[in-house]
Amino acid sequence: MASISSEQLQQYRAQLWDYPDAGVLAALDTIEKYNGNLEAAFAELAQ
Repeated sequence: MASISSEQLQQYRAQLWDYPDAGVLAALDTIEKYNGNLEAAFAELAQ
């Protein structure tokens, strides 16, 4: 299972905060929803 830590999520959120139009914040929220489980988050995002 590919995953990232909550600390990494916070780093990405801080780095990408200035790019709301790219949908990255919604993607990060989805990853956080699945506790960093990238596979589960990507499956939801792909729908």
